[in-house]
Amino acid sequence: MPDLHWHVGEDAEQETITTTTSSRRSRRSWVVILMVVVIGAVLGAVYRTIPEPAPWPTPLPAPTPQPTPTRPAIPAKLYEVIDREAQALADGDVDTYLALHEFQDPQTIDWLRNNFAAWDRPTDERPLYTIIDFNLHPQAKAWADIRQFRKGRSFRETRFYRWHEDRWLRSDPDFFYWSGQTETLDTPHFHVIYFVEDQDFIQPVIDQLEKAPDTLCSDLGCDVAPLTYTLKLNSSITHGWPIAADRREIHWVSPRMIGVYEDARPLEDDGLNLIWTLAWASVCDLADGQASSFIGERTSDTLLWAISYWATLRAIEPPDIESLAELKARLTTQPLVLETLWSIPTESYNPAVYDLAYATIYFIEQEYGAQSIPKLLKVLGTAQSLAEVIENGLGVPFAEFDQKWQAWIRVDPAQQ
Repeated sequence: MPDLHWHVGEDAEQETITTTTSSRRSRRSWVVILMVVVIGAVLGAVYRTIPEPAPWPTPLPAPTPQPTPTRPAIPAKLYEVIDREAQALADGDVDTYLALHEFQDPQTIDWLRNNFAAWDRPTDERPLYTIIDFNLHPQAKAWADIRQFRKGRSFRETRFYRWHEDRWLRSDPDFFYWSGQTETLDTPHFHVIYFVEDQDFIQPVIDQLEKAPDTLCSDLGCDVAPLTYTLKLNSSITHGWPIAADRREIHWVSPRMIGVYEDARPLEDDGLNLIWTLAWASVCDLADGQASSFIGERTSDTLLWAISYWATLRAIEPPDIESLAELKARLTTQPLVLETLWSIPTESYNPAVYDLAYATIYFIEQEYGAQSIPKLLKVLGTAQSLAEVIENGLGVPFAEFDQKWQAWIRVDPAQQ
């Protein structure tokens, strides 16, 4: 079951804080210094062989240079909060982490307590974290651009803070950071609109996303090349449905807010979520163009979600696969009949229904082949029942399909 939370700015594993630690000079730096010394010595020897030219006129005295303004030091109490959060993230100390944040939403706190995981510490000479930049806002607000070690990789994000009574606390992102000015980037699949402040983050993110549409289209059976999407990465709103009604425009928050890894796969969970939005737009288009842009408006939406998720896991690099053993174990604790999938999702979220939906698509792939998924999509837009989807999409009687499903769900994955 994917963690498709659109309020990504409040994700525990996306929130970080750090302290500046000087690192030892690298070997490459010493090589550069040595080259400078050698070149200087050679140039000095050559210089001594050149005849002296006629003397130049005495120059007028240069104006006295003005000293460069010294950047103010980061306030001690802000630095303390940054450092404490960095240590809590490294160690997986959820209690300390929660104590440093403004939010007190019970659902968010419960989710954090169940999902908080240590980022770990570097075993080499890399610092745990570095404060790249920071700034104070007159209205008791601040931000810090921070790089922190995370599971063996370098993770960077901009974090926001607010002065509360006698201390700084981590807060929701504030609009004051962004000027509102935007730039664009065009690629084969995307017209990207982003804040000018995020320029350094955009190209790596798009390079990762560019690989997804062709893979999605191959798995989902597009008859034509994938369409170009407008991707607006210029929002600081952390909630709401991200796909426009025409399914050609996707809204997402600034990469600074969700954080990025500084390597070839800058997006992790949020990369999966972004790719899922592309998959959802594609399956809605392919289901005879009848499916809604929003989940929960049609009886077929749960299956469309499962197909989108299945395609997403196949599109990310490296490919990800839901643990089949865990999935089956969850389903055996709350068994549901297949017909449960053919209903409009209720407002009360039931994870078991989505587990059932994904397991069903996974079973179809194993039993009938990945090439059967596009066949399902062609009938999902007009079918009136799950039995009609199975019989018209797969060409097998529903009773036979159900029998095979019941046998498959009871078998230990290690024996399959």
